Amino acid sequence: MGEVKKQLALVYAGYFFRYLYLLVLIPYYARVLGAEAYGVVLASMTVYTMVWTVQNWGFSGAGSRNIATSSGSLEVQQRELARHMMARLILLPVALLVGALTIYSAPLLRDHMVSSLAAVVCGVLAGFNVGWFFQGRMNFNTPIVIEILGFISMLAMVLMLVRTPEDNELVMPLLLISTLASTALAYAMVRRIVRIGLADFAAGWALIKESFPLFISAGTWALMLNIGTYALAMRSTPDQVAYFGTAEKVVSTGLALLGPAGQFFVTWFSKMVHESESRDSVLSRQLQASRWVIAGGAVGTVSCLTFVPPVLDFALGNKFVGASDILRLLSPLFLLAAFNHAVAVYLLLPRRLDRVVSMAAAASTVIGVALTVWGASVNGGAGAALGRIAGEVAYSVILVAYCYRNRRMLFFIGAARG
Repeated sequence: MGEVKKQLALVYAGYFFRYLYLLVLIPYYARVLGAEAYGVVLASMTVYTMVWTVQNWGFSGAGSRNIATSSGSLEVQQRELARHMMARLILLPVALLVGALTIYSAPLLRDHMVSSLAAVVCGVLAGFNVGWFFQGRMNFNTPIVIEILGFISMLAMVLMLVRTPEDNELVMPLLLISTLASTALAYAMVRRIVRIGLADFAAGWALIKESFPLFISAGTWALMLNIGTYALAMRSTPDQVAYFGTAEKVVSTGLALLGPAGQFFVTWFSKMVHESESRDSVLSRQLQASRWVIAGGAVGTVSCLTFVPPVLDFALGNKFVGASDILRLLSPLFLLAAFNHAVAVYLLLPRRLDRVVSMAAAASTVIGVALTVWGASVNGGAGAALGRIAGEVAYSVILVAYCYRNRRMLFFIGAARG
């Protein structure tokens, strides 16, 4: 357990730099660009996320899990990497089509094609990331260092070049430059371990089918994180997009803290299950990790109900007061998402119950998207926020119902233990 804590400490040390980066950039954008121009940037970021979600297709989770159970074989790891390269190439046209449709459907995005097209390319590059390869090898330091270098380069370029509201069209191209440099560095470091090649089409297609449940789970997560901002981009004004998008950015940044722990524990718990450790030991550690992440979610909710909104008002200025009001409405997401993450990622995915997680995520997303879009059209940002909460509550209810019905299998109730 000591090694686990050491690795997690390193992971979250990296996340400290992500927060430092955002603590500088978000207020800078708000004050330099203003609500309308910053709204364009936030809308473009939804394009980036949508394209990345399709291009990534849940491959990161499947890949890190498969690498973790490869028993250290470089030959197996090289074959897995080749499968991923081919699968991503197969999906490239689909990702580009999703980007085009996302832009076409929102007038705000169509009016700012430079930002929108740069966001599409950024999403594709992010979908080709190889951080999962290092994580599967239990090497969490390398992707953290690469990410930090990307943050530093992006921050330096923005502070030097983005000086007026008209410079909002530079933000996504600058992110593209930073992403391209980080991706090139990551591939160079992978090349020092194994040869980078392409598997045949059949192997790539098999990986796409294998990862489909994880894509549904990750895709619905990404869709729910961005649907509010995108719905307002379709139906409202840039300043309304900025208010909701800023609050949603705070929430999504907080919830992103679940990601590294999730990748780590899926890898670790999958390895434990694969190596047939005692069921009591595995379950005990899963529950311990779950308690910590849920406690963290509770802290996030309380923080966003109390001291975070005034701090946000102070940092962003009087023109963004609406963002703090929406943040309070979104605050329950921290606790709800932490609970759902613990159940789905720490308990179900290591047992390869991918289909259960994906079906639960898909069902709750249908509910959440419908209510978010309806809420945005009826009551702007506040309505979109309530729709987001409803979708997350639906996910909780579905997961709890499944765990209760299958409690004997999941918690070994009434079974011989050991």
